[in-house]
Amino acid sequence: QPSGSKGYPRSIVWRFPLSSKGESNRQFFLLTEHEIQCFNIHLSSNPAVTKVWSHEIISTDNDLGIKKDLAGQKRIWPLDIQVDERGKEITVLVAIFCKDRVSSSSYMQYSLLTMQYKSGFDEASGDLTQGSVLEKKAPVQVIIPKARMEEEEFLFSMRLRVGGKPSGSAVILSGDGTATVSYLWGNTTRLYQFDLPYDAGKVLDASVFPSTDGGEEGAWVVLTEKAGVWAIPEKAVLFGGVEPPERSLSRKGSSNERSADEEKKN
Repeated sequence: QPSGSKGYPRSIVWRFPLSSKGESNRQFFLLTEHEIQCFNIHLSSNPAVTKVWSHEIISTDNDLGIKKDLAGQKRIWPLDIQVDERGKEITVLVAIFCKDRVSSSSYMQYSLLTMQYKSGFDEASGDLTQGSVLEKKAPVQVIIPKARMEEEEFLFSMRLRVGGKPSGSAVILSGDGTATVSYLWGNTTRLYQFDLPYDAGKVLDASVFPSTDGGEEGAWVVLTEKAGVWAIPEKAVLFGGVEPPERSLSRKGSSNERSADEEKKN
C-alpha cells in the first residue's frame, strides 16, 4: 500500500507515460472505500512513488461526489474506477445498500459517478496536494434504482469499462459472467445485456475497437469463454436497450421478478 494512502484499496487503474528522456513518469489512480487517490511513479535509477492528490467522493457534501447519510441509505461501496483515453474524465461504479422506509424491504442501487479535473488544474504538475481537484461532470447516473441484495464478494467482482459507442456508454462486467452496456437515451438510462442465442459461456472481459470514422470511440467488444471475441454494434445497443428493470446486474433473478409473459413481451 502506497505511503499516504488511507482506506482499503478497491481498484487501481494505470495511465500512460507522461515524459521520456531516459526517465519516465507513470501515474496510477487508487480507489479506496471513500476517495480517489492519484500517485506518480518516477522510473529511473532511483525510482520513487509520490502522492499527487486525493479527492473524497463519499461525503456529506453532494458537490464532491456521492452524498452519504441520506434517508434510507445504509452503506456505500465504490466498486471500480476507469479513466478515459484522454485522461480527463474519471468514472466510478458505485453500489448503495438501501432500505425502504415504508415497506422496510432492502435493495441495492447501482450508479455511475463521472468526475473531471477542475478548470485550470495542471494534472502533470503535482503542485496541488490539498483541496478539491475534481468536480462532477454531470449528476450521478443511476443505472439500476432497485436491485436484489448481493454478497460483498459478488459486488467486488464487478468491473467497469468506459469509452465505447454509444458515446458516453459504459460496460459493467459481473463476476458471474454477464456484460451490461449502460447509456443515456435522452434523459433516461437504458441497459443492453450482451447475450448470444447459444451458450457462449461467461463474458471474461470487454474493450473498445479503434474507431473507423475518425472519432474517439469505437464499438464495444467482449471476450467470451466459449465463443471467442464478439463486437457489439452501436445499433444493437440502441435498439436492444431497455429501461432499468428491478433486478441485479447478474444472471440471478430478482426479488421483484416479472411474470413470464411480461418477460417474453419485453
